Amino acid sequence: MSVIAVSEDSRDQLGELWQNPYYDRRKSMGAINRRHLGVGGRRESESVASTAANAYVDIYDKPLAYSAFVLVLLSTLDAMFTQILLNAGAQELNSFVGYMLSSAGAVFIPVKVAVTGLAAVFLVIHHNFVIYRVVRVRYVLRTLVIGYAAVVIYEVWLLLFLVG
Repeated sequence: MSVIAVSEDSRDQLGELWQNPYYDRRKSMGAINRRHLGVGGRRESESVASTAANAYVDIYDKPLAYSAFVLVLLSTLDAMFTQILLNAGAQELNSFVGYMLSSAGAVFIPVKVAVTGLAAVFLVIHHNFVIYRVVRVRYVLRTLVIGYAAVVIYEVWLLLFLVG
């Protein structure tokens, strides 16, 4: 047990602050919180607060980060395989992607990866949230990874079909 010595003046000032009904400790923190710099306690995914629906955390699970990384990687592979298939004579059936490829083909892959990366970050930040009281966002992220994996496998099969 430790004892902290406090002067009478500082104790009185602290007591006045806590008794003031208009005192808000968040306003006295300044523009940069020490927790933003990684100093001090953090809310981790394993804590009780994070398992509740619609709660944010500061530190994310490794599987969640891996899922987001794999999603962006599969999106990149999808964009590259789409370019290769189109050059080999395939036809794009998605009209929006077809328009993007025809108007700005050189920037298609970076734009697709950037949009997918932003979406993955958004899903990771909101992974504890529940959509329509039914589905957790973390399951949406996992479903997207499985869907992109299926698309990439299909594109590899198409590439083998066109080459062979």
